[in-house]
Amino acid sequence: MKAITIYQPYASLIAVKAKNFETRSWYTPYRGTIAIHAAKKRLEDTLKEIFPDDTTLQVDFVSTMLKLLGDESSLPHGAIIAKAVLVGCHKIEYRHIPNAPIKLGYWKDSSVFTGKILWCDISEQEQLFGDWSEGRYAWEFANVQREVSPTPVRGKQGIWNWDDR
Repeated sequence: MKAITIYQPYASLIAVKAKNFETRSWYTPYRGTIAIHAAKKRLEDTLKEIFPDDTTLQVDFVSTMLKLLGDESSLPHGAIIAKAVLVGCHKIEYRHIPNAPIKLGYWKDSSVFTGKILWCDISEQEQLFGDWSEGRYAWEFANVQREVSPTPVRGKQGIWNWDDR
């Protein structure tokens, strides 16, 4: 089975269905079942990396995260914590419409049969839980199934193969 390693708390936010997208700098053509692996990196180190100078954003992020996940010390690390279906990989764009606020989102095929393409806005919560810089990619997850007992596994970079036997 394919797997992706994600820093905490992002991995757990996906596992509890509070985060439907993982933002990355790179595109993947892969679609299908994927294991969500929580990296060994601790939350404190992740926060220093994503909010090096902005404590206001860090406080907003942590307070929202704690409402969804509870105590950060209980977050699993170095383990497969969920399985999901990777259903899309969307390029992030800013939509400029005359006389309207700039909107953050992506274009999505609404149906293979109709060929229509829809503009999809990103919720404030999703924006808080990712790097939505223009030109990055939003990996869309569906059918997330949280693992009852996390499986300890050594993670890797990129999409990697996990033997789930």
